[in-house]
Amino acid sequence: MTLLQVTVTGPDAAQASVTIDDHDTLADLRAALDDTLPFACHTSYHFEYEGRPCNDFAPIGADRTEFTVVHDKYNFETIRVHIERVERFLRNPPTALSMESWLKALKRSAEDVVKADEVSEPFAADKALTCETVPAPVPGDHERVAIRVSPHDPPTGPARLRGHLVYIDVALPEGATIHCTGTEDGFYVNKTTPDAFNGAPRTRSPVRFATLTALLTKSSAGFRSALAALQARQADLHPMSHAQAPIPFREPIQPPSSARKQTDAERPRLRFEHVPAERSWNDEFLVWSEAPGADASVEVHLGHLRSRYRSGVEFVSAAQQAAVLALTGRLAPLNPTEPRDLHVYLHNNIFMSAAIDSRNLYSPERGQRITYKLASHDLHACHVLDAVAHATTVEGDPTRLHTLLSCLVDYAGHRLICQAIIPGILNGGGSTLLFGALDAEDPGTVGPHTSDYGEHALFAQLVDNLAVRMHWGRFPARDLSGNVHDKVSMPMDCKAIKASDGKLYLMDLMHTSPRDANFPDDDSAVVRHEFVRRWCQERAVQRALEQQTGAAPSPMLPVADIERYADEIRIDINALTRYGIAPESVSGDQPQQQSVVDAMAASLLNDMVPAVALAIRSLSIAHTDCRAMASLFHAYGLNMRYLGHVYRQVASAGADPNDPLTSTLCGTLLTHMVVRASKHMLARQIRHVGPSGDVASCVAAFFNRLLLQPAPKQARVMWAELVDDVRLRFSHQLPAQRIRFDNPLFVVYSVCQAVGVRVAYREFDFGGNGAGMSPDDVVDMYPVGKYHVSPGLNSGALLDLGRGRLTQGDLAGAAEAFTQVIQLLCSITGAIHDDVGAAFANLALVSYRSGDVVNAIDQSYRAIVISEALHGAVDCETARAYSQHALFLMCGGYLQRALHHAIKAKRIYEFLAGADHPDTATALLNVAVVLVESGIVHEALQLQVDALSRLERSIGRDGHTHLATACHAIAFSHALLKQSRDAVSYEKRCRTICTKTCADADVIADCNTWLSLFTRHAVQAAKGLPVGPVIKPTASALSWIAGPHTARIYSAVSTSLYRDLLPAATTTTTTNRTDDAGAGVADEADKQDATADDAAVDVTTKQGDVAGEQQQLDVVGVAV
Repeated sequence: MTLLQVTVTGPDAAQASVTIDDHDTLADLRAALDDTLPFACHTSYHFEYEGRPCNDFAPIGADRTEFTVVHDKYNFETIRVHIERVERFLRNPPTALSMESWLKALKRSAEDVVKADEVSEPFAADKALTCETVPAPVPGDHERVAIRVSPHDPPTGPARLRGHLVYIDVALPEGATIHCTGTEDGFYVNKTTPDAFNGAPRTRSPVRFATLTALLTKSSAGFRSALAALQARQADLHPMSHAQAPIPFREPIQPPSSARKQTDAERPRLRFEHVPAERSWNDEFLVWSEAPGADASVEVHLGHLRSRYRSGVEFVSAAQQAAVLALTGRLAPLNPTEPRDLHVYLHNNIFMSAAIDSRNLYSPERGQRITYKLASHDLHACHVLDAVAHATTVEGDPTRLHTLLSCLVDYAGHRLICQAIIPGILNGGGSTLLFGALDAEDPGTVGPHTSDYGEHALFAQLVDNLAVRMHWGRFPARDLSGNVHDKVSMPMDCKAIKASDGKLYLMDLMHTSPRDANFPDDDSAVVRHEFVRRWCQERAVQRALEQQTGAAPSPMLPVADIERYADEIRIDINALTRYGIAPESVSGDQPQQQSVVDAMAASLLNDMVPAVALAIRSLSIAHTDCRAMASLFHAYGLNMRYLGHVYRQVASAGADPNDPLTSTLCGTLLTHMVVRASKHMLARQIRHVGPSGDVASCVAAFFNRLLLQPAPKQARVMWAELVDDVRLRFSHQLPAQRIRFDNPLFVVYSVCQAVGVRVAYREFDFGGNGAGMSPDDVVDMYPVGKYHVSPGLNSGALLDLGRGRLTQGDLAGAAEAFTQVIQLLCSITGAIHDDVGAAFANLALVSYRSGDVVNAIDQSYRAIVISEALHGAVDCETARAYSQHALFLMCGGYLQRALHHAIKAKRIYEFLAGADHPDTATALLNVAVVLVESGIVHEALQLQVDALSRLERSIGRDGHTHLATACHAIAFSHALLKQSRDAVSYEKRCRTICTKTCADADVIADCNTWLSLFTRHAVQAAKGLPVGPVIKPTASALSWIAGPHTARIYSAVSTSLYRDLLPAATTTTTTNRTDDAGAGVADEADKQDATADDAAVDVTTKQGDVAGEQQQLDVVGVAV
């Protein structure tokens, strides 16, 4: 792979330089030019090389680095595409592709000084939650420049024959409106007046401009100057500031238009749009899923993976559009005579059906809930089986079982299952059912799994190979008619079809993992695949240990033995289902299989639930937003239905069930249960109203009944229904009286995000006789997609490798691993991917520890952009990225920007968790760190005291290291203000808390050293002696102290202060870097100030020294 610097020259002599791969095509170059300022508004053109036209789909090659853009003629569709591109440019203009201008702007910001009067109310001036405010195209309201389709568009027949393609009206900054006509050669101003329409040119010899922006620039001086200012401002932004995810994230709360970055999916549409041709999704995806061959180069493999990923992403986007068309009545169903809930749709070769219990297999009150879950299980199983099949293809086996390209779309309270079409299944083109049943009355075709495979031997062999990887075993099962089959190694409710293209497909994969015996009455309760793999690995290790012989078993076990023992574990996949056979009904291995399923359920309840509860109580993992909570549960193999069990475990783990920490954590878990039940309740109500009904009033009434104080009359009935739903879903009993939420805005945000409702950006007042939410606050509905599009690359292993090297101090090895993740994923998925963001966050830490602060700032900013593009501004990962970026900005001396981003992180945590939460208090301490670094210590001390008060209200007065961190920070600020007695008091409390909660002797020794230093200063102040310096004002926040030993001590004690700033796997490695930086700063401070020796305290200070100095304090009358 070779990177090329390609120069492109436009017809107006504009130039742009783009870095691409030599294997890329001109179509990739065209996509890259769309993100450049000179060519952002050019749509209809072709490339020429040395005067010869070029094929867009041919590789560029290493010898062609200069191309010329030549405009093509417009047609009825492409001219509308151009107008939409211009409209998008005016709303979200691209940034410069070079880092030079951004670095210059960053250096200019270093001259900004944080003033005390600017931080007296540090959180009032900045209400936006996004990382950068996108400037409007003209000063003031961006609606002053508006492009509208003319009411006389489309052109009539005679006008079309004269070459007219489109009529538009443009409102200019000066207040005037010009009327334009679009032709195949470009745009001109026509003779239309407010009283009469005339599409002819206004001048006798009209000039046709190739782009609409060229026409507006010529026609309006205000637009011309505003556009120049806009481009200058955009050049100062980071190159990734406007990066969008392949499937854009839609914010459920709509911020003001001047402070948000609109995605393409949200921008207004013109009346006539370019409609692409239908796609053959199944064929595209399968072609790119096949390995290119053993002799293919790495570039070819990456090209296949990139095309495969793009095909999956484009399918999801098309499925969301098709689902909206179907549910809003703009698509005719294939079965119009059936009831509406049974309608199926076909659009763009995407088959859509509702997730309902069409076979009446479940009880009426639980059928809808179960089918929703089963649809999610099917989607997750497709992802797991596709990964298994892809692994076998890479290993050299070209024959595989295929799954359908599918996704789930929730819109207007409905859930549609969107799938690619199996060849031959709709038109009777020769598809054959090999396993399963198409109808409930059909007993099914189970022949391939009998002793005589016959013509289905290949299919049976593939199933057996899949069963080994999935730990499925051959056990008896019965079909829906009661017929017993001896040996079945597949879920009985799945289907296997041989399509007309000769490939084998698996469908309806709802039960590809064992049933969860802890929920025997819930037919949708299955064990997660992650836990099945973990449980089998643990059993394999246990068996390998038992097989060892000799007096001294070796702790090092052969990997081959563990893998072999794990593969030998077989599970009856149909146990505890309607297809399973009771243990007493058969002989042989069936009773043992029942015990296997029960053992897995017992491990979930007795091992995983306490582990998750312990992780939550430790406050070491962010769990405030719904995505972070789900990720925590899934990492331990737990489904979210265990929320009630984890709630009880957290409540019982504390010594006092009423202590503040237990109350805070239980309140968070309770809020998550209510949110997850409320989203289904709101979806049912919206589904009852219908997408064409009064959805706004329905949504507003729902939130008012749930959150408004005092409760409306209808709130009691809805709360009783919610109590029953929570009991069914999470096995937890809510109180009979409606609870009051500490953070109602988080409830609104989370429920709207799950249902697909967007509300206005304002502070809703649900308490104190507030107005609550009105129907006018409900802005829009949007589709919510649930999908799994895998890049086909195990990037998580590379990330773990890099984190391990970083923990060991191997900075070069860690940087190599993280860079490899970024390069590989960017060549497959593009820059907007979760693992790319994680790699940038870790790489920023590597750069910081290597002394390259500028690169650390750049990389941490990229992590912010990626997190916002994927998960929105209100997300734990986004808040952590803001905090990390603020830390690096502060260390680089960009204090104004550091304060800006630290405040952003605090506001996000406050939105997610409320004011009285440990995460919010920690973010507030981070803001104070920036203020201390800026020399504004009085204001910083106020924030630190406020943070300590919040911590005491949320986790109690002692018993957690967060309190020790806050006390030490307050003690340090008092020391800076020469208030030594207060510093001793808070540092003594810090040592007391660390003694109770921390088993690390080094931390206790550090506390003693700090206490000795502050005590010595207090003695000196009491005796009227000059007090030694504590801080060098220009030092970094992580190396404040003017002494080689005390710098290390501060960093060791205050590591938890930056817990959410650094990646979790590498937090423990920050001390080493701080030691070196602290020593260097201390040496410089010692040279500048001779009295610094009085402040330096030897790290070997013992408890007796502290006691002796305490006696000195007692003598001089200093109260501690």
